[in-house]
Amino acid sequence: MRRTVPSPAVLLLAALALLAAGGCRTLFEGGTERFTVRPGVAFSMLRDAPYLPILDLRPAEEFHGPLGHMAGARSIPLDALESHGTELRAYRGSTVLAYCRATECGREAFERLSSFGIDDPVFLDGGLEAWIADGYGTVHRASADDHSDERPQFEP
Repeated sequence: MRRTVPSPAVLLLAALALLAAGGCRTLFEGGTERFTVRPGVAFSMLRDAPYLPILDLRPAEEFHGPLGHMAGARSIPLDALESHGTELRAYRGSTVLAYCRATECGREAFERLSSFGIDDPVFLDGGLEAWIADGYGTVHRASADDHSDERPQFEP
């Protein structure tokens, strides 16, 4: 069975609907609208669009460290984004969910991801720490791969 991924416009409309419900918030920086979402909203986005690109912007050692990472996340550390320009340009016109450890890199992440043409970067408010604190799981891998092929399991 072939899965289809909702268009960025559908995901953006879903984020706007959740904004009205208090699950995400909008930031205006330099006339550009940016979205941050709480972990529950991110979970819903991933449930509805299981192949939504997820970028873990923490250093690689944290990606493979004790906190683990979100299932399906690709490790591209914030300080190494420029060296991954070709990969990031593949996400042009797409909605991308990005996170750090907490919220500390949000503003810089928005600016840098936008510079690669990612139209709808959505940042996980509170980062991986908030994701874990809200009861969502992470993946721990023993290999040194830069990304996880495992996708989230969405069961009650």
